[in-house]
Amino acid sequence: TARLFDQYPQWADDAALVAALEQRPQAAIRMAAFADAAFAAMGQPREAVDQARVDKAVALARAQLRELGQEDLIGQLREEALSVQPDDLPQLAFSAA
Repeated sequence: TARLFDQYPQWADDAALVAALEQRPQAAIRMAAFADAAFAAMGQPREAVDQARVDKAVALARAQLRELGQEDLIGQLREEALSVQPDDLPQLAFSAA
């Protein structure tokens, strides 16, 4: 249904929070970055509640990466997300890394 209603950015926001809560920070950062780029491309800001959710996901993921000594990966992860296609989202959302 995400494809049908062009809801990929919202779906990616949700997936980012799930990944962060499951302690999969790399997936969380990638999903949040994908959603950021998609919202920017649409010229549409997030609703306040959606922004709060993705902010929480990113904060959790950053803290987890910091604990792992991998905080320097954030830029690379965000860059990787820019080349993600919608069909790749499920694999990315549920990846262990």
